Amino acid sequence: MIDHFSGSGSSILTTTFTQKLNNATGKAVGNLVARHKTQSFFDNQQHHYDLKSAKERKDESLSERKRNETESYANKITDEQHQATALELHVLTKSNLLEGKGICVTVVDSKGKLLSEETYTGSNPAAGTITLRLTKTPQNPQSERGKWEKFKSRIKGEMTPHSGHFDIVRSDASTLAVNSENQNCLFHAVIQATTNAPDHVVKEKAQELRSKVSKEIRSKPGKYVNAVKIQNMFNKTSSCNKFKIEGGVTEDDERNYKEYTENKMPQEIINEYKLGEVEEYEGLINMKKPTPRMVEADHIPPKSVLRDLCKLIDKKDTSVTSLKENKEFCEQVMKMKNDQNGKNQTCMNALYYDHRRALTTGSSTESNACRDLLKETFKSGNVVEGLKLSLMTAHPEVSDNIRSELGINRNFQTFEAGLTQNQRSQYYKDGYMKLAEAYSSKNIIDQNQKTELMGWIEQDRFLTDESLKNKMKAMITKRSRDP
Repeated sequence: MIDHFSGSGSSILTTTFTQKLNNATGKAVGNLVARHKTQSFFDNQQHHYDLKSAKERKDESLSERKRNETESYANKITDEQHQATALELHVLTKSNLLEGKGICVTVVDSKGKLLSEETYTGSNPAAGTITLRLTKTPQNPQSERGKWEKFKSRIKGEMTPHSGHFDIVRSDASTLAVNSENQNCLFHAVIQATTNAPDHVVKEKAQELRSKVSKEIRSKPGKYVNAVKIQNMFNKTSSCNKFKIEGGVTEDDERNYKEYTENKMPQEIINEYKLGEVEEYEGLINMKKPTPRMVEADHIPPKSVLRDLCKLIDKKDTSVTSLKENKEFCEQVMKMKNDQNGKNQTCMNALYYDHRRALTTGSSTESNACRDLLKETFKSGNVVEGLKLSLMTAHPEVSDNIRSELGINRNFQTFEAGLTQNQRSQYYKDGYMKLAEAYSSKNIIDQNQKTELMGWIEQDRFLTDESLKNKMKAMITKRSRDP
């Protein structure tokens, strides 16, 4: 008998989107949305993206643009930081990846009260159904917010951000917590629920399952092209995913951090949590920190940009002719071909909440626009400017200022980490100097370029370079006007 399971805090479900993937979810979605009086708003956003119309198409009938859009989404799934969505659940259950099993997602609040239940029917009903139980906890409880703020959030269709965790619910109703990293919880939970393998094997197989979902979409673009279009449109048009689970950091993680840092000096916090340290991804991940999950390794430049450049170089696209003159940089980029998660790429340690605010994090319009700008800059062969833009778009203060100047409102969660804004900027500046050294050591930039870049950093130009800021704002504005 198949055990029921669930995995750890991920933005797994957009319930209305799930409804379109599986009609069995309709009633639960309606009940939940109605409590916040946003059904009208939500319907206006989603009415013409009904997944019922996401019919399969023949592969040979797809345009190159459609193929690229589908492949781009599939590539993102392999990223451990990519938050699982209803589309991934759809692929898991409509393919043979789970040997015909279905998935049922039960969502409860911190007191165990049922909020919703959605079922994804498997390709073979006789194979059984796996059930995920997701427990959600508000990160900013409604009781702490004013009535006017609550009213505005409901009018906008926004919900309080939630952290959460999943448990495996065995066939005898007992539960088993799923201990997962990053946004890998769904895939980790699937593997953990169906095997007795040790933790390190489960972790490896979870990443393999991500890759299999990605491969399933890439190998059958016609089957999934319309579903991918709907998911992408949802991401673009919805400023707040109403059923999003903020992954990575829990209240316990924050509590442990605060208890550990309570009597620490700011520089001690920076040193002990390795903030601003620079190494390849795996090296940073393996660094021991006093408490878990409060620090993330940020790829600078973003791995999605490197991945796209890798694809263009591999295809011998003429748009990267200038870039190919920098052989060392191209060699580094081409490592992405067999390393989709960028484990061998240069990263910098940053606090979780600082990394979340960076313009190059997430799938918002401005984030996609900035990644496009980086890609175009590198394609032109101007690697130094590409690196400068990478540093600026990775900086939380710069990112906040750009959004503010463009009138973009993103309600990121704040956290008192024991560091002032100046102290955070200092660990970023120190890290940026180390990044310049790392780029130089890999011969991505020559000695003159290193001197230029380090001088630019030393003078805090990553905070004040108006010329580059204007390029960022222009690209974001253009992207926001595109249909």
